[in-house]
Amino acid sequence: MENKSVNNELVESELEKNELLDTDLMEYETFEMEMGEEVKEFAIIEEFKVENKHYVAAAPVVDDTISADGCYLFRSLKIENEICIEKIASKEEYEKVSEVYMAL
Repeated sequence: MENKSVNNELVESELEKNELLDTDLMEYETFEMEMGEEVKEFAIIEEFKVENKHYVAAAPVVDDTISADGCYLFRSLKIENEICIEKIASKEEYEKVSEVYMAL
């Protein structure tokens, strides 16, 4: 069972290292997101809804491996058969989404 706690945009997960590291990266959809001054790659590890809006939990990808150090929450939108990922801008929305995610 995962323990999740919110720390700004990062949702920390206390996972056994093998829980995520043994998975094949090819099984996950990935995307890139600008984080500060750099672009990071993420793998979508969970999709969920809050108040009829779609969100994803995504873990950073480091050296073609999904990191077990935590995950980030993003809003997802479907536009013309493509999924678009965007940062959650509102602190209130982020807190609500993180509460739902932690309860999963």
